Amino acid sequence: MKAIVRSTTKRIRVVGNRDLVDFNLGPDLVIELTPHARLRYFSAIGFRQREKRVYFRLARGARLEAETIVVGQGRVRLAIDHVVEHRGRDTTAYNRVVGVFDGAVSAAVQGLIYVPPTGQGSVSRLEQRALLLSPAPAVRMLPQLKIEADDVDVHHASAASPLDEIQIFYCQSRGMSSAAAVRLLVAAFFQESLRHITDAAMRQRFTQQLERALLLS
Repeated sequence: MKAIVRSTTKRIRVVGNRDLVDFNLGPDLVIELTPHARLRYFSAIGFRQREKRVYFRLARGARLEAETIVVGQGRVRLAIDHVVEHRGRDTTAYNRVVGVFDGAVSAAVQGLIYVPPTGQGSVSRLEQRALLLSPAPAVRMLPQLKIEADDVDVHHASAASPLDEIQIFYCQSRGMSSAAAVRLLVAAFFQESLRHITDAAMRQRFTQQLERALLLS
């Protein structure tokens, strides 16, 4: 399987251990992990970026931890497409996309785990989670697997749901307003993802930007 290479595609080669924060690296990326490389990748969609296609290629023994936050509000269209190719043996990938959607947003979240015959011994996880703040968003979650090796450990999961009314009620029973309860639950939804921004100052700036975008502050 080959990546679709466009004229605007940016290529990144990862050697050793690397953290990569992608707030606006461009709409098309091909990220190649060399043998035994380690990459922690974080990206945000819905701020400067509305479309994102990333093709991860993992050489032997490489490890990927990818975390993507998506924020969709109003009448916007968002498109996210991730492919993780376990090209070499004994590779590991954890790819998670979490999004909050409100208003009349339209979003397509696609993800593919591809293990060719050369990817024996690979471990891969794909998780897609969406939180719907109104009944209007049109969100499509499309996780896919293409497995051509017979010694792999591969799973995918996808879920889209509104805020839990029981959790909101619990917060209100502790004296919170409905709006404050929603702010707390949305912030908690993103908390684990934000830990992937290892630079503390950058994490704080982005958290503030996220709060403003979702009217959480």
